Amino acid sequence: LKTAAGATRDDTGKLILPLLASQFAGPLTVLDFGGGAGIGLANILKFACLDLSRLSYVLVETPAMCRAVRREIGAHSWTVVEQIPDTLPAPLIINASSSIQYIPDYRATVSQLTRLSPEYFIVSQTPMTEGPTYACQVLNTPHRKIASWVFNRAEFIDDVRLLGYRLVFSVDHDLPLTHGKAPGPFVIASMVFVPARSK
Repeated sequence: LKTAAGATRDDTGKLILPLLASQFAGPLTVLDFGGGAGIGLANILKFACLDLSRLSYVLVETPAMCRAVRREIGAHSWTVVEQIPDTLPAPLIINASSSIQYIPDYRATVSQLTRLSPEYFIVSQTPMTEGPTYACQVLNTPHRKIASWVFNRAEFIDDVRLLGYRLVFSVDHDLPLTHGKAPGPFVIASMVFVPARSK
């Protein structure tokens, strides 16, 4: 990856979930889609101001990651699952941080997530471009290449709009990056969507 000299990393993305979670005084459910070892939960614990006894946390991850973290997260009465649940208690925040781009049928997954009717749908740390959506390979630890989407920003926003959600916040974290023979530069962006009916 290449970027302009002197570019700095913007960590705003990790603050979005705890900031939004802090708005809820009562019960709250957070679905952390592709949240690794519980990064969304770690950010809530570190930055959010809320009564954790009222928090229902659901981590959706791969089978291998679920096996690795189930004991520790489950010990706190939080949930680790391999599939997106059919229903979850409201109010609900869905956090998809650095995950949607690795899903082959990302449109079906975004549709499934929005059917849960979250108050906030966060798509953070996600590659966006002004050019056409394209797929590329990225190096993943340890030394393994995996497929990743780079989304056309306007198209992605429109896809989510057609599912009944509107964009209310967006931030780019890096200067435009280029990757090998990619069709064009991209940025790592974070976005927050709310139901179209809400004010």
